[in-house]
Amino acid sequence: MPVVQAETLAENLQILAKEHKRVLASNADVSAAKEQVQVALGAWYPTFDLTANYGHETRNKPTDSADTAMVPRNLDMSLTQMLWDFGSTDASIERARITFTQAQATRESTVQDLLLEAITAHLNVIRAHKLVEFSEGSSANIKRQTELEDARVQRGAGLSTDVLQAKTQFAGALAREIQAKGALKTSLNRYRAVYGFLPENITDLKNPRLPLELLPKSLDEAVELAFEGNPQLLASRLSADIARADIKKTRADEYAPIFKASAESNYKEDNGGTIGTQHERLVKVEATYSFNLAATAINTLKASEQTHIATTNRFGDTKDLVEESA
Repeated sequence: MPVVQAETLAENLQILAKEHKRVLASNADVSAAKEQVQVALGAWYPTFDLTANYGHETRNKPTDSADTAMVPRNLDMSLTQMLWDFGSTDASIERARITFTQAQATRESTVQDLLLEAITAHLNVIRAHKLVEFSEGSSANIKRQTELEDARVQRGAGLSTDVLQAKTQFAGALAREIQAKGALKTSLNRYRAVYGFLPENITDLKNPRLPLELLPKSLDEAVELAFEGNPQLLASRLSADIARADIKKTRADEYAPIFKASAESNYKEDNGGTIGTQHERLVKVEATYSFNLAATAINTLKASEQTHIATTNRFGDTKDLVEESA
């Protein structure tokens, strides 16, 4: 969070948009999502496995054979390429890319929310300070009026009821002054929480110019602008897209086999009670399919479909809220 105060509100907002902890966290989320895209793409690349071992092996053989005590050395290498998984990997890549876009939209929404908080905190300090000045002036005026009424009573020219009324007004003014000062402290605490520092001089804070020329001309235009490029709305819609990609992946994972090609090369030295070097090579294509006998594949797919329905409805609700706020 920035600790150096800029000269203007605009400069402070620029610093916040780059250095605030929430923005830095969102930047990290975007970077992490970008790396996950590369991870998902990596599923289409072959996998190389290497295993080497060295040990001691003793074999007690039948009566007519001599026992052996050897030091086996083995080196196993394999290369595996996934050929087709009926769309599971493609769905994972699609999901990772959508998640990356969603992270970018969430970052933009975070920046917008932060700037709104910063501007609101700025304006609240100005407003609270003006209320303190007004309440202090009001208290001073009523105090002078009370002193005048008291002096008149002392001279015998005034009424004690007027003095009592003036003192009551003065007590109310003091209460409002204390309340205003408390509100100022609260607004300053909020300012510090957002900006990371307190203003050096509250009187130097200025009200920003209202960009009236940017305001929509009609309600329809306001609603259209609220929908267009709204990062919160985009992030909500992308959640539904992610759920749709999850359905594709679940259907492929639960109801389709995986085809892989592999090549293996194994070197064995003094292994299995056999003296000398052995070399094994194997090339194969295999299909793998796992099915839970409790038929949980059906439940898994239904769960993914219900998640998609939930996210779609949440997107619709978010859209309604955006339209309402516009």
